[in-house]
Amino acid sequence: GRFILFLNPDVDLMPGAVRAMAQTFTDLDHVGIVGARLVFPGGILQEAGANFQEDAQITYPYLRGVPDPFAPEAGFTRDVGYVSGAVLMIEQALFQTLGGFDDAYAPAYFEDTDLCVRCHQAGRRVIYQARAIAVHFENATSAKRADVEMLLDRNRALFLERHRDWLFHQGPSQSGLAARDHDPWVLRVLFIDDTVPHLDMGAGYPRANHIVNTMAKLGYGVTLYPIYRADAEQAQRCRDIDQRVEILASDGRDGLARLIGERPGYFDVLWVSRPHNIALVMQLLFDVRSSPRAFVKSRVVFDSEALFASRSFVGAVMEQGLGTAADLAKAAISETQYYANADQVVCVSEAESRLLASYARVNATVLGHAMALPETSGPRFADRAGFLFIGALEQ
Repeated sequence: GRFILFLNPDVDLMPGAVRAMAQTFTDLDHVGIVGARLVFPGGILQEAGANFQEDAQITYPYLRGVPDPFAPEAGFTRDVGYVSGAVLMIEQALFQTLGGFDDAYAPAYFEDTDLCVRCHQAGRRVIYQARAIAVHFENATSAKRADVEMLLDRNRALFLERHRDWLFHQGPSQSGLAARDHDPWVLRVLFIDDTVPHLDMGAGYPRANHIVNTMAKLGYGVTLYPIYRADAEQAQRCRDIDQRVEILASDGRDGLARLIGERPGYFDVLWVSRPHNIALVMQLLFDVRSSPRAFVKSRVVFDSEALFASRSFVGAVMEQGLGTAADLAKAAISETQYYANADQVVCVSEAESRLLASYARVNATVLGHAMALPETSGPRFADRAGFLFIGALEQ
């Protein structure tokens, strides 16, 4: 077979785990090793991928001890420094090329970490697959705790001796939340919208879906915060969202306020969709005497999509026959009052961009819809007539 799956005898795999791990090699490029989300029998997280840190322990198992094994922070796939050998899948050819596990670490501990480092050195990626879940009775295969500690200390020293130079060249050591990322230079984006944007929704959500997924495919570390609602089931939330996107729990204004308080300086880019969400983010930042540019390291993007005031104005004129240019200007100025705080304001079309620029001094650009046109054997465009509209017009 193409893959080798290593399992500890004290591991219970959840349904779909093996399939999810094997699929990772197809979904992502240059994958060498894939690990799983490990959970203690009592439901506490043991590990959601792991990295290295500059202290006596060297290793950092992410989210160890968190009481919710389905915490959003554990629910997305990402590159990591290493994964536990309790559940480890590797390409057979790579395993042979690397020479397998190093017997110097026998009988246990750090042999999996050593293999992952050699995988990195061979130019291949080590991936934590959040969709692969396993219950692990940690240390059930070991004897006394004193024996475990002795082996850990001995093999930790051996690992550090062999890979000190490689660890040194991995870039600056991270702390806190940033320590979960294997690449210390990854560009982190906070994307805020009403809900998780799916392709089967209207109101601009398919466009937002393409934006989020494109960011993930470009290698950005994307965190999506759906302010008002999200599907209860993780499978539904992620049905057409790249598996590398962190989708946080939807908890309205209060949850967004907590996020702003917990992650200042963590993100490089703040991307906010829709005028009412832009206003909310600004209000919450003002509440803590901050600003968008103080909250993130680099860029602030407000995706207005359009000038919504003009749509409301046209609707009012059509329904009530009332409205003046001054009314439109007043509404437009109110809507765009925060836009000067952004480095970039994004619109869906050139027409919307020009309209926005007539009411606000902003750096506006156009990011339209990504349309995949299927090949068809039907009549040529020149041979067609008439117009078919499929969609919805309600506000």
